[in-house]
Amino acid sequence: MRIKNRLIVKLVFYYTLLVILAFGSIFAFVSISYSKHILMEKENVYEQKTDILAEQLNTAIRKIYTIHSEANKNIQHLNEEENDSILNSLRAKYTGIRSVYLYDASGRLLSYAADSLAAIPEFTELNQFISSKAYRHFSLLNDDLVYFGSLYVHSNTAYQYDYYIAIVINKNRFFYNLVNDALFSFDGICVTDGREIIMQNGQNISFSYIESISKNSKVNLNGKKFMLFKQRNRVYSEWFMVNLLDYSSLSKDITQLAFLFGVIACLCILLIMIISFFISRQITHPLFQVNQAMREVEQGLFPPPLHSSTSDETHELITGFNHMVSSLKKLNEDIAKEQEEIRQYEVRQVKIQLDLLQSQINPHFIHNTLNTLKYMALSENNIELANTITSFNALLRASISSNTEYCTTEEECYYVQQYMNIQKKRYSSHNIECVIHVDDTAAQALLPRLILQPLVENSLMHGILPLAGRDGIIRILCFVQNQFLNVYISDNGVGISEENIAKLNRGELRVTNGYNHIGINNVKDRLNIMYKTDCKFIISSDVDSGTTIYFCVPYKEVSDV
Repeated sequence: MRIKNRLIVKLVFYYTLLVILAFGSIFAFVSISYSKHILMEKENVYEQKTDILAEQLNTAIRKIYTIHSEANKNIQHLNEEENDSILNSLRAKYTGIRSVYLYDASGRLLSYAADSLAAIPEFTELNQFISSKAYRHFSLLNDDLVYFGSLYVHSNTAYQYDYYIAIVINKNRFFYNLVNDALFSFDGICVTDGREIIMQNGQNISFSYIESISKNSKVNLNGKKFMLFKQRNRVYSEWFMVNLLDYSSLSKDITQLAFLFGVIACLCILLIMIISFFISRQITHPLFQVNQAMREVEQGLFPPPLHSSTSDETHELITGFNHMVSSLKKLNEDIAKEQEEIRQYEVRQVKIQLDLLQSQINPHFIHNTLNTLKYMALSENNIELANTITSFNALLRASISSNTEYCTTEEECYYVQQYMNIQKKRYSSHNIECVIHVDDTAAQALLPRLILQPLVENSLMHGILPLAGRDGIIRILCFVQNQFLNVYISDNGVGISEENIAKLNRGELRVTNGYNHIGINNVKDRLNIMYKTDCKFIISSDVDSGTTIYFCVPYKEVSDV
């Protein structure tokens, strides 16, 4: 399942990455282009709003220009006694006017219309205005706005300015409508004449920023980004109007649009991942079936044929895999059948060989026993002959009464003891001892019949008899440990070299007793056939020190057979 999941994850990841790269590039291009377009459109909108505000300022300026024109029309009456009433009428035309002052060409005050308590101000810029021969000019006077205008007599063909008018205007009233409308759309508004700031409201901006910008520019104020819209006044060209707009207001719609696009993109990616998952599963499901079936084949199982609903390369893969599994199954059955035939053949061969060996024991052993009895009868006539015959009869019964392949350890050691009684008489010139110890737990354990006698005979013939002038001892030890019957047959004979032990373990050296050819390898073969891998057979020896044969078999009693 992990392989399938990893493959699906990879496919979904690659599909999604490919789509993200494709749509991401398109989205980035479209969003950047569209964002620029939206910014340009919004800038145009705020430029139009700036134009509207500029027109409001123009309206306020034109009102002052109208009063200036009215004063110029009535210039011929200014020398009469009605001059005060004319100035008062001019003052009443606009509610924002505080006072109106009339000066002659030398700058001498002729008349004025003002509050009775108002002091006559000192217009420091009046002489500069007269000297400049300008027609009109705005300047600041404390918190008020002052308008200087030139007047001339129509009959004067030289158009020399004969009089000058100074109008003091309430600055807050003059800019009231402009400020209210500006702050409805902008975060700040400023009017400047290029030398100083005439009016400022909302977000403050330093004069250095105003001087540095030409038209529309971005500035950073107090850690925030603003957009400045600067426009020269068309009615009074010395004034510039600067509107200040928080840049986030421009980018707000773009941010919302980007968020909307992001949500749509995430939904599209999720949809693509779901579609990719189902498409990937359609691709990987047959591969997962093949992978699962391969695991079953590795475990020695042969799954049923897989089915494919497609006609592409996956179908060819599944068809090939089914053919491979079918071939492996047939090959495995053929091998198992052949191995079974070989095993049965080997069993039959071993049984024949065992039957042959079993049949060989009787005539040879009987012949040897008869020779022993012959020598005893010729030498002396005593009761030992009866004991020898008794031992012979016991062995003879054990060899020919083979109704079962097993006997108890106690019985097997009894037969060995009878065998050694006969051999002691036969080789009376040698001092031979046989010490047998069977643990109580091992007495009723089962052993293959006559499995110890060939090993004891091998120790006697090849280990003890070749000794010169030394007593020979054969020891047999039987005990049970960890549900195994352990048997040791050891002697103090001449021993076996390491080279011959290695050959015995490899089956290259066939050690026999010299008469019936039942030797170590035959015993080892019998154990392997009867117990397979559940037995051990070990030979250890030192030259001139003796040999020990050890084997162990699973513990069984008569009731277990």
